[in-house]
Amino acid sequence: MRMLVVEDDPTIRMLLVRVLRSLPHLPEVVAVGTLGAGSAACARLRPDLAFIDLNLPDGSGLTLLDEIQATQPAMRRLVLSVMSDEGHVLAAIRTGASGYVLKDDLPEDLGRFIDRVMAGEVFLSPAIASHIIRDVQANPKAKGMVLPGALTQREAQVLMLIAKGYKNGQVAEHLGISTHTVASFVKTIYSKLEVKSRGEAVFKATSGHMIER
Repeated sequence: MRMLVVEDDPTIRMLLVRVLRSLPHLPEVVAVGTLGAGSAACARLRPDLAFIDLNLPDGSGLTLLDEIQATQPAMRRLVLSVMSDEGHVLAAIRTGASGYVLKDDLPEDLGRFIDRVMAGEVFLSPAIASHIIRDVQANPKAKGMVLPGALTQREAQVLMLIAKGYKNGQVAEHLGISTHTVASFVKTIYSKLEVKSRGEAVFKATSGHMIER
């Protein structure tokens, strides 16, 4: 497995590299500290997973997320940031991020966490989810938020399983329905939530307090 760390803080960068290189995966890890170097490393290394900081000295990590979405959409991307506001989180998810992790909230079992992300699960630091839910509850008509009731009970069940990392076949087996029916539910969910990816659907439904994870 190939991993990329794009982080300008040398202490955090080296700490993450040391932890990643100690994992059972025995990954190849490349670490850089700027947006330009991150872009070049993505093209050269073509990593399976990238940890990307948003505040880089020569630009925003969102630019790199956009670039990866256009050129290597299969790559798993995890944002590593100190910013927990709704705007940055939603922007990252919309550009294909598989998760958003606060720097002071890295999972203790990083190996298991990476396995879950590589299996398709979407991850938000608990502090981020709680913060966004509180914001939505305080202002439920905020632009871009989804009000409860937009999904049927079955659609919510499907999306909750997707949030846990289930593939369509696993969702179908769990609910006792066909994979074709699951695909139809997913299509309807995307349409209702006005999203284009599983990660964005999970984030929008979670932040809108429509499902619990």
